[in-house]
Amino acid sequence: MFRKKVFQKICLLAGLLLSGQVLADEKPLKSYPEPAQNRFNAGTDLQNQGKFQEALLAYQDAIKLGIGDYPKVYLKLATCYRKLNDPVKVIETYSRFMEDFGVERSCLF
Repeated sequence: MFRKKVFQKICLLAGLLLSGQVLADEKPLKSYPEPAQNRFNAGTDLQNQGKFQEALLAYQDAIKLGIGDYPKVYLKLATCYRKLNDPVKVIETYSRFMEDFGVERSCLF
């Protein structure tokens, strides 16, 4: 039962992520330290090239450099884990996303 509920939440979040909605109170990417922005953008570029392992490392670096409260970094991490067929990490990442940003707020992404 727990796995079914988690899977449903993951599917919901994935669908909402694809919709591209942004929160009005979300800090813009440009408000974060430049090194964090650069690593996040590098992760996005790598992810778009299908280099998911490298993208994961870039996103993790971005978090360490100060972008940890930017919600989209966790959604992008989860997408990379999904592409790398690591369902445990997908669930962990989405769970952290919902814990850190709240279920109601997370449903806006």
